[in-house]
Formats: sequence, C-alpha cells, structure tokens
Amino acid sequence: MPANPQHLMRDTERIRALRTAFFAVAAVVLTLAFALAAGAHASDKGSRITLEPISLANGTAVVTGSVGRDPDATGTLDVAGQPVGVDASGHFSTVVALDGQSTLVLTLDEGKGGVTTIRIPVTLLQNGAKDVLDELEAAGISLVVPPDGFQIVDGNIPTVSGHVLDRSKLAGLTVNGHDVLGLAGPNGGFSLPLPGGTSSRQATFVATDHRNVSQTTTYPTTTVTSVIKTSSGTSVSAAGAHGVVIARIRFDRKGLLTQRRLGIVVTVKDRRGYLVRGAALHLMGRPVRYLVNGANRAGFTNRVGVGRFAYRLQKQAFTSTFPRRFSLTVRASTPRAAAKKIVRVRLPLLPST
Repeated sequence: MPANPQHLMRDTERIRALRTAFFAVAAVVLTLAFALAAGAHASDKGSRITLEPISLANGTAVVTGSVGRDPDATGTLDVAGQPVGVDASGHFSTVVALDGQSTLVLTLDEGKGGVTTIRIPVTLLQNGAKDVLDELEAAGISLVVPPDGFQIVDGNIPTVSGHVLDRSKLAGLTVNGHDVLGLAGPNGGFSLPLPGGTSSRQATFVATDHRNVSQTTTYPTTTVTSVIKTSSGTSVSAAGAHGVVIARIRFDRKGLLTQRRLGIVVTVKDRRGYLVRGAALHLMGRPVRYLVNGANRAGFTNRVGVGRFAYRLQKQAFTSTFPRRFSLTVRASTPRAAAKKIVRVRLPLLPST
C-alpha cells in the first residue's frame, strides 16, 4: 500500500536528519589518539594503554601502566614478547629483559576489536625520555571504523577515512603501506579506498612520530555477500550495490480524482540490474502551491528495491486556470553512489469543471 502522507517527512530539516541517520548506521566514528594514552579512544570498541615513565637499567626495563577497554571486550597484552597479566582495574606491571633489543614492543590483541602494537626505541629510554607517547597522542588522529569492521560487501572496497589534528607531530601515517598523511586536506581530513582492494585481508594503520615511536593498529577485513533472491528478482543491499540507477518511477492515479491523492512508486536498481534494498530516497514535488503537505518526501527502498510515497494535491491543481502539470525530482543514494531523475505528469480536470 502507498505510504500515508500524514506519516511522511514534511520539511527539509527532517529529511536531512533521515539521510544523516542512514549513513550513521553504516559507520561510527572511532577516535584514536594513536599513542593509546589517556583519552585515546572515544568509541566503545576502542582500547587504550597508558604508560607510566619506563625505568631502564642494565638492560632491564620496568614497564607499568593500564589498559582501558570495552567492558565486554577480551584481549591479551604482551610486553617484549612475554604475556603480561592485567588486573580487574586494568593495571599491569612487568619487568622485562631487553637482551640487547633495540625496540621495546607492547602488543594488545583484542581479536575482532583489532591488534595494537606500540614500538618504542630503547635508545629513547636510555636518554631518559619520560612521556614517550605524548607526540603521537598530541597528533590527535581519528579514524572512521564501521561498527561491523571493514567489510568487502559484494566486491565493494571499503573506504578508509579519518582526520589528523596536528600533522606536525607525525613523521608518517600509512594505511596498508600507503601514505595518507600527504593526502590530508587543509582541515586534516583524508579518505581513500582501502589499499589492496578486495584482496586485502586486513586494514593496517601505522602512525610514527619524529622520534620513531610508532603505533600499528590492525583490523581484519571480512568478505560479505548481501545478494538474495526475491519474487521480483535478485536483490542486493545498498552497501553491496554497484552504482545506483532509478529504474522506474510510476504514478498511482487510483485516488487522484476522488481524494486528490497521487501515489508515487520508485524502483531502484544497480548497474547489474539488481534491485537495491535500503537505498535512500528523497522526493521533491513542484509546484509547491499544488501540495497540501509540503514538497518533500523521504524514505528507503524495501527488500525488492521499491519505495512508496504519496502527495495530496490542492483542488485548484485540477482546474483549467492552472497548468495542471506536476513535476517530481527523485534522488536515490547508497553509501557509494547517487542518481537523480526528473519526471512530469499532466493532471486531469475534476469532473465538476
């Protein structure tokens, strides 16, 4: 059944809110101060390591700090290759023999939550450095990490995006070995397809400061298919669609003369001809003076790629004193593509005229 006009969006601000919510479902912002120090993660999925000053004497280091993580998360912490226990409050302390090693390595493995490795040059500790993670933290790096991780949906390469607050604190920032620090715009933002394409088994972010202290954070990628068979044809999710096409716009005139109600049925497909479910639709009718409940409508396609809407028209729209032409602009969008189509229909005269 066509949507009840009383339940449809009636103004531009509410439409913008709906479109924003659509994209918010696909991704959440995960704030990473790559130093993994205080306040390193604002996301529930994140983890952080806070280090107290590390003492080093006769090749032995005393490493003390704490790990903060999602209460539901599980993980293991290694320091210099040795497992280290973490108490209920997240604190840890260990003594490690570096045995001539040039780098002190801390690794936190949280499974699907990612693996984080911090590397600190031993020479930095020998020279008395205290806050070894402060430059990475001050860089203020944030990444957009999808709630379900980096997924390759129906062959679509996931997008990697983020922001650097202070690039001067970093010597380098890479994703799967590709420089992104140089891609950052004036505001520090960057965005690119995951390097390595559909063959990438992981997304690895490496931030390095000017003292060669680095953090490597690795997330696994997963391959997902969203293609299903329906009675109307093959259907794919908006995230898995290859492009987007407004395949058909049909006007339902059944209630046009009796209720002055014009139904709109929009069918969305991708370039392969698959029906796209979950595509965002935004409709704008013209002239506005014809419309009882405003010009704008918004919603999403159903499992067979169809979105249904309705307009109720003013009585004068059906009189000979007006042009009796209704114009409709339809926009369809997925996380990776958008399409637009404009159609027009001539309105009939009311029987009484």
